[in-house]
Amino acid sequence: MLGATGIVAALAALWLARAPIAERAIERALTARGIPARYTITRIGLRTQRIENLVIGDPARPDLSARWVEIDLMPRLGAPRIAAIRAGGVRLSARWADGRLDIGALDRLGTEGTGRAALPDFDLQLADAIADLATPAGPVRIALAGRGRMNDGFAGRVALAAPTLQVDPCRVTGLSGRLAITVRGGRPALTGPVRAAGIDCGAARLARPDAAVELGLSSGFDSWRASAQLATAAAAVPGAQLAADGLRATIGLSGRGASAGGQVVLAALGVTAPGLTIERAETAGTLDLRADGAWRLSGRAGARGLAAAGGVPRLQAPGTPAAALIAGADRLVQQAARGTDVAATLAAAGSGGRGALTIDTVEARAGGARLRLAGARASGWSGRRSTCRPMARST
Repeated sequence: MLGATGIVAALAALWLARAPIAERAIERALTARGIPARYTITRIGLRTQRIENLVIGDPARPDLSARWVEIDLMPRLGAPRIAAIRAGGVRLSARWADGRLDIGALDRLGTEGTGRAALPDFDLQLADAIADLATPAGPVRIALAGRGRMNDGFAGRVALAAPTLQVDPCRVTGLSGRLAITVRGGRPALTGPVRAAGIDCGAARLARPDAAVELGLSSGFDSWRASAQLATAAAAVPGAQLAADGLRATIGLSGRGASAGGQVVLAALGVTAPGLTIERAETAGTLDLRADGAWRLSGRAGARGLAAAGGVPRLQAPGTPAAALIAGADRLVQQAARGTDVAATLAAAGSGGRGALTIDTVEARAGGARLRLAGARASGWSGRRSTCRPMARST
């Protein structure tokens, strides 16, 4: 009888002390990872604890805050393991610098003692979460809703917005996107449309770019791959008096940190230039991007339907012995004026709003005629000014 009474008393004591025990369990789980936190426990269960007014990191500038969080703990030797988290009213502050994602004290949830960033191994359910991401280009706000195991199986939706991003020499305004997010094998992936009001690179401007994007990160967030199908409403290069009704681009890049490289195919439709019109101009080649903002593109370019704006004067010599010859020459000239196809090899490079374009070999075809120019012609630009000068030429 006394033994039974003692057991009941012990169980009663444990039940009355469950809040301090749960609080110490959560505290140990966070302390073991060196994560400073403030919170209020509002409900205690055998496995699930509910906390409110959570603040992680510096209270003045927290890395994370939440109105409420429910945590499922799995007992084990030492500190219990976090098995699942459900949260609402979440606000996260993070930084992207030197090609890595920094989420402050929360980084310690995912390192598992290795010191290497990784997604944590627990289930996550979010209904109202907003992250403010500071980047070298400018601030980006990200809204997230989803559920699943963080490092393998999470799926949800992401909305992003950035008023202005500056990636020298380009300024992006009115960026927005609605993307699907998934995590497989510790590697996050994003897919969906991304739009902007405009892109101004000084020497070139794009109106209303719209891209279908696929972005994948490595499990350590230190390398990435991206592809995009891009279309714009209009494009212009004011310094060279070039304009296009629209651009189409296919881009595939991969990188580590802020350096990247890959393949680019760019097409301009309805191009106008001083004295010329072009049905379609296209460039395809290899693009290299450096961490310091410098870039280089090498490949081939072509123009289809290159024609003289307004036509060219007719060649005529009626009543002369050369009339038939002149008439034949006129047909060739008029045919070329109505549409010539041009192909060239080129290289372009730039940094900080300055750049240069070198055209090495040019081939032109009009009807049965063919012209080939070898050598090089260089043009350069700085801000909104451009220059063009021949370096060498042979035919």
